[in-house]
Amino acid sequence: GMSAECNMYHPATPLCGPNGGCVECLTNDNCDAVHKTCSPTNTCVPCVDNSDCASGLCKAGACADKTMVVYVDNATGHGCSDAAGAGTFAMPFCTLQKGLNAGAMASKPVVVFAGTYPENVLASISLNGGNDYVVTLVGIGGPVIKPSSSGPAFSVAGTSGKQVTASVDGFVLDGSTLTDGSNVIECSGNSGGVYGGTLLTMTRSTIKNGSGVGLSTTQKCVITFDADIFTGNKAGAALLSATDFAFTNLLVHDNGGSGASCGGISLASAGETGKMTMFNLTIVNNTAMTGALASGMLCAVSPTNVTNTLILGNSPLATEVNTNCHPDFSAFLGATGSNNETIPATGCGVNDLLADPPNGDYRPKKMTVKPCTLIDQGTNTGAPDHDLAGTSRPQPASGTDDIGAYEAK
Repeated sequence: GMSAECNMYHPATPLCGPNGGCVECLTNDNCDAVHKTCSPTNTCVPCVDNSDCASGLCKAGACADKTMVVYVDNATGHGCSDAAGAGTFAMPFCTLQKGLNAGAMASKPVVVFAGTYPENVLASISLNGGNDYVVTLVGIGGPVIKPSSSGPAFSVAGTSGKQVTASVDGFVLDGSTLTDGSNVIECSGNSGGVYGGTLLTMTRSTIKNGSGVGLSTTQKCVITFDADIFTGNKAGAALLSATDFAFTNLLVHDNGGSGASCGGISLASAGETGKMTMFNLTIVNNTAMTGALASGMLCAVSPTNVTNTLILGNSPLATEVNTNCHPDFSAFLGATGSNNETIPATGCGVNDLLADPPNGDYRPKKMTVKPCTLIDQGTNTGAPDHDLAGTSRPQPASGTDDIGAYEAK
C-alpha cells in the first residue's frame, strides 16, 4: 500500500509494489484520478475495456469521471437507494429502471454492476416527461435482467416525432421466469414515423430462456446486434418485422421447439432496401415445428445479405434455410458450391465443423479439410474486424475470414 518512503523520495510512484519496489499503482482505483487503469506492471495506462476502469466506463482509452456516470448496484452492503439524490458511485440506485430514467434525463451513461435485477425494463418517452429518451447501459460483471412478472425483460417503445435510443452492453437477459409467451426483448417503433427514430443496440450480451422469442422487432425499429448469444428461447431466437438490422458475430443455438415456426432467425417483412445485413453468424441445433418452412433461418423476403454464416444441425433438417435468404460465403445443407455459397454442408455435421459444441466451444475446428471446414472459407469484404470473443479478424491478419461467429485461434 501507500509507502511514506516511496511517497517522499519517489512521489510519481508512491506505492510499495509486490516486489518491494516503488510503483505507480496497485489497483485501478489508484489510477482513477488520471482516468487510466492499472497494468500488470503496476503503471497507469490507457484502458481497453470497461472493466479496466474504477468508474466502469472506458471510452477512447480514457476512464470516465465518476461524476459523469449514473450507477446501479443492488448488491447487499453497497448502500443502494432509489431515493432522490441517489445514482452516484457512493450511493447507487437499486433498480435498473431508476438508473435508466436518470441516465436519459441527465444525458449520462449508466453503469450497472453484477447482480440479478428482477425487473421489466422500459425505454420510453413516457418515463422522461415526453422528451427524447436516449440512454446507454454498460454492464460490469454480467448483470442479469430477470423479470419476476410477465412481459419482456427489456422493451424499447418508439413514438412518432421523438427519439428513443437504447444501447446495451454486457448483460444477460433471462426470460426463464416467464411462462406466458412473453418475448425477452421487444423493440417497437411507430408505424406512422420514420426509420431512425427508434434504435436498439445490443453488444456482448446473452438473450436466453424466453417463453416467446428472444427478440421481437416491429414498426420501423432499427437494431444493431454484435457479439451476442441467443439460446433456449422457446419460440425461436428472433422475429423481425419491418426492421432495419445489422447482425454480426451472433451465436444462435438450441432455440425453438415443437411449437416454433422457426427455431433460429425469422425475417417476416422487409425493412429498408440495403439495410438488412447479417455477417458471421453461427446458427446451429435450433428446432422448429414439423412442417415449418425453415428451421434455422426463414426469410419471407430477401435480406440485403447473409454472409460468412453457418446454418447447420437445425431440425427438421429438410429445409434449414429457405431460398429467399440467399446465403453467400456460407455453409448450409443444400448449398451447391456455386454463387459464393462456399460449402455444401451435406455430409458435415455440427461436431465435424466446430470445436466442441456440447461443452460450449463453437469455434471452427482446426485441422479440417474441405468440404468439412469453416477456416478461411469466408470473405473479408464487409465483414466485421473482430469475432464474438473480441479476437481480430482474420487470423492471421493477412488471411481470410472464417465462417461463423468465431475465428479459429
